[in-house]
Amino acid sequence: MENNSPDREPVSFIDKNVLEGKPIVEPRAELITENNQEVKPKKSILFPILTVFLIIGTFFLGYFFNQTVPETSENKEVEQNKIAEQNNQSPTASVSTTKQEIKTEFLFTKDPNQDVSYDLQAWILPLDGEAQQIFLPDFSVAFKYPNNSKIFFLENKAPSSNDFDGFISVKDLTNNETKKYELIKHPKLEVNESISINNLNNIAPDGSMLVYGVFFSEPCPPITMEPGFEGGFGPCEPSPEPSLPNGDYIYDFVSKTNISFGESITVSKWDLENKKLYFIGTEYQKNGLKVMDLETKQISMVNKASTFGYGATPLLKSNFIVKIDGQTGNVSGQNSSSVLSLYNLDTKETKVLDSGRWAEIQPFVSVSPDEGKFIYIRSMLDSQGRAIYSLHSYDFKTGQIKRVTPESKTSSYSIHDNWWLDENIFITSVNETDSNYNNGKNYLVKIDLVSEQMTKLTDDGVYRFN
Repeated sequence: MENNSPDREPVSFIDKNVLEGKPIVEPRAELITENNQEVKPKKSILFPILTVFLIIGTFFLGYFFNQTVPETSENKEVEQNKIAEQNNQSPTASVSTTKQEIKTEFLFTKDPNQDVSYDLQAWILPLDGEAQQIFLPDFSVAFKYPNNSKIFFLENKAPSSNDFDGFISVKDLTNNETKKYELIKHPKLEVNESISINNLNNIAPDGSMLVYGVFFSEPCPPITMEPGFEGGFGPCEPSPEPSLPNGDYIYDFVSKTNISFGESITVSKWDLENKKLYFIGTEYQKNGLKVMDLETKQISMVNKASTFGYGATPLLKSNFIVKIDGQTGNVSGQNSSSVLSLYNLDTKETKVLDSGRWAEIQPFVSVSPDEGKFIYIRSMLDSQGRAIYSLHSYDFKTGQIKRVTPESKTSSYSIHDNWWLDENIFITSVNETDSNYNNGKNYLVKIDLVSEQMTKLTDDGVYRFN
């Protein structure tokens, strides 16, 4: 009976010796008589027929094994080499399913004319090369995560035009394509939507969401000025729309939806893994660290502020927050102070790390990727009462604080414009002036917290970084 199964070998008529490569032994045809005596058989055609079948079967068996060779490491390597040679000879268009690795590149802007027109240029700085200018249309601000290929920027609109009001542009460096997204639109055509983005932290690291501010204005009505009047007039605001208040919004690029925060905020940290956004309200009565559920858009308080100069950042790998409390001392019963502390959200306990007078410790921190360290800014007063700033770091493992930049009257290291390369190295911007605080020069530096080395990365033409 013929065997049609593809997984089995049609060897029912093949001698086992053939399979094992042994010599073929011709079978003896024996005839047994009633007396159990051997009788030599007569010649017949059976032997030639079996021989023919044996040859044919061997041929088909060899063909079958040639088609179904088991996959071994050697066979697999040979087959891969064949495929590679075929691909090199005749490449075909295909879509790769592997995630494309994005080269770490920093975006900074220059203002070559250094005038009020702000004719800005965009530059890209790789870690292993020199900075190169890239083309962006006339823009006011531009932001890019070093490990992301997309640049978010706001285009300048032409005078007496609202073409770009309410829009943000996104350029992808992998294909040089630019797309425009209308973030918000007022129902009245004469109303202008002025969009603002504070810093890189306003953009989700994966580019899926954006926190921005909007101010609605409209042309002011004609007015007669009295002789000798000095001063400005406007801008004029439209009648309030309950669903479109001035202030900060979060825009979802996937669902193309807007949610108002109901106030102006400062973004503290994105937690995309748990779909949360931590931020700080800037209205005094509502001040504190808050969290928004990015799925439901519900907002809840994490830690309510008790002082005016409040700042906080959550540690996502533990249930602590790093916070700064500051008060001026101008209110009865209050002393001028600024306090840096760790606050345990479970036990409600506070561990003071550093303290000083009002504004000596600024309400901003920058935490390393694995939350092993953070940097903050501290100031001291010189003999003339002027503040001299420097960056300090805190090490969670050792519990030690150390100064990482010089206390200088002419060099100011930013706590805002920085990016961590790892747990010990970060990049930030520096502003240098002369002794009279004139002729400011900005550039980027790389700071190693372990070796305490500083490496200058650019010339003095940086206008803005991150």
